[in-house]
Amino acid sequence: MKKVLVSVLITALSFVSCKNPTDSDVGKIIHTFVSGGVTYADGILETVLINNSTTGGTSPQYISQGVFYNSSGYCVQADTVRLQSNVVDWHSTQAYLSNSSLTYNTYHVWDIDGNSDVPTFKDSVLAPASFTITTPILLNLPDSISKGGGGSIAWTSPGTDSVTIVFVYEALMSRTIDNSITHTTYTNARVTVANTGTYTIPSGLLSSFPSKGVLMIAIYAYRDKTITVSTKQQVLRSAVVAQVETFIKS
Repeated sequence: MKKVLVSVLITALSFVSCKNPTDSDVGKIIHTFVSGGVTYADGILETVLINNSTTGGTSPQYISQGVFYNSSGYCVQADTVRLQSNVVDWHSTQAYLSNSSLTYNTYHVWDIDGNSDVPTFKDSVLAPASFTITTPILLNLPDSISKGGGGSIAWTSPGTDSVTIVFVYEALMSRTIDNSITHTTYTNARVTVANTGTYTIPSGLLSSFPSKGVLMIAIYAYRDKTITVSTKQQVLRSAVVAQVETFIKS
């Protein structure tokens, strides 16, 4: 019985949740907000670098995590988990977690000492290059994005074939800046495009967004691979996220 990993990245960090499995949710959920698709696996090992250009955001931010499930869908521990030869500690969230800095645009090597629940294996995934959004500039009025389309986004290259661009309306921050705004929903949209370094927003993509306020733009680049070890599927993934806040206008 495979566990369900819902891969969803939003603009912050991935998180792991463990709970009793049910018929409709066998296993735990890992959220990140990219493809919105579902991956079936018995474990996931993930490294994430977040480059923030946001108010109050720290940059860079590193998150590495690993989680394994047994045949009943519960989180279990390996004997030892290493990333780049360094031991990753078990956390109370039922996952292996680390915020240590890593070099990107190189291979991230995971080395697992297993047991009866988790197989022993060593494998790697090529991490994207660190990159940033160059346009728009943080909360720069001339760079405001029109909800009708036509606005441009530019970024340096992470080296992947494609990127996913996520747009999120920041309702709370918008109301804090302008008390005439009453919108309370974190409206969002996403699109996956070729990694050309530029993207022009088409008409209609942001049509459901309010006509003023703060817009978060996050660009997500990742590589992943699935391996099978002793009949158990393990997903290895490395991602870089670049994000910036700008204004939306009618």
